[in-house]
Amino acid sequence: MLFHSTVAHAYQRLSMSDKATAHYDAALALLDSPDVSEIQRLRVRLNRATHLVQTDGGELAESTLQAVLADFERLLGVGHPLTSNVLYTLGNLAEKQGHLERALAEYQKARAIKLAEFGPDHPGTMLTGEQIAAVLERLGREDEALAIYEDLLARARARHGDRNTTVARILVNTVSLLLQRGAQGRAHTYASEALAIDGALLGDDHADVAIKRVNLAEVLAARGEHDKALAELERARAVFSGTVGPEHEFVSITWSAAGMSLSALGRHQEALAAFTKARALLVAKFGADYPDLPALDLAFGEALIAADQVHEGLQRVQDGADRLAASEGPDSSAAIMARGTLGSCLLRARRPDRAVATLEAAVRDAEAAEVSARDVTSLRLALAEALAARGDRERVRALAAPAAASLAPDDPLRATAERLLAGLRPR
Repeated sequence: MLFHSTVAHAYQRLSMSDKATAHYDAALALLDSPDVSEIQRLRVRLNRATHLVQTDGGELAESTLQAVLADFERLLGVGHPLTSNVLYTLGNLAEKQGHLERALAEYQKARAIKLAEFGPDHPGTMLTGEQIAAVLERLGREDEALAIYEDLLARARARHGDRNTTVARILVNTVSLLLQRGAQGRAHTYASEALAIDGALLGDDHADVAIKRVNLAEVLAARGEHDKALAELERARAVFSGTVGPEHEFVSITWSAAGMSLSALGRHQEALAAFTKARALLVAKFGADYPDLPALDLAFGEALIAADQVHEGLQRVQDGADRLAASEGPDSSAAIMARGTLGSCLLRARRPDRAVATLEAAVRDAEAAEVSARDVTSLRLALAEALAARGDRERVRALAAPAAASLAPDDPLRATAERLLAGLRPR
């Protein structure tokens, strides 16, 4: 049984799902052996349940985990560290299902057990803290998330020093939050440091280093440094092609990111070719219903509009927004922001009335939903752009002035707000 369980876990880590399932089934068939302790049985059942979370993510995974949790608590007690592992996995499942509040509660229970047993600096405690911060970020509770990340970063530096992969991972996780808050200077510093750490420890041809390059490219693109972003993406793509293979989804990510930068540089045909490659890779590997495709189609549609293929571009953006609403829910942050993208695309397609109506609805929905404050501001400024095209100066001022006063100096949204206000001044 232990042989099959160990081999199954190895296949699981290698994302070889069918082989992992076969070995887990073989291990489960041997659970009643008298040579197997009850703890060993529970460990195998937990590993199998974790595999179900990754491959199924539905009722079977949840019922299996709840049964394992009940048996762990019966055998070991509610506060045992192994119980925290089950709670952590339940958090993973809830997060995968989009139940963020429930995921947060499970992660917090798991962390409380680890904190009491091992202390705040234990790797398991810190990793659970990272998951809590990530969920808080998705819930729009950015201040709480950033405080946790900064605490974890300080603890990781104190424990490991400045040259450690754990430090690099926390830096990268913090970068996405800093970008959302418009703190591009700090985001660039953190992304560069993470790349330097992993590059020194792992070498430039390691896939983890390539991931850090993609992260840095995202920051560079946000700063408008698209040529530098493209260079990082090209280097990352070469590494991914040589390590995980040219058809891996990581390669697709480099093409879609390159498409956005190429479009921003006015290299429209190259941008469309990049998006076409990105989409073809994902469809070939995962099928047309892959959940990342709608977001890719939003960016692809924007590039088509920029290349004067307006009808096709609007259709692709509309399809992407509709599919996000269907999969994530119409009141989800992703679906609301997608409608904002559609509104901005309608404006670029010279349809200001439809743009205003679409963006007004998106702003109303965002203000009533769990959308981050900065995303709400970005929607308000997009609406202000559409109103400016119609000459509605007072509403433009009402939307742009608060943003210009509250956003960080290096936040590109602040530059947008100031540009809109400047357009209202007498000439």
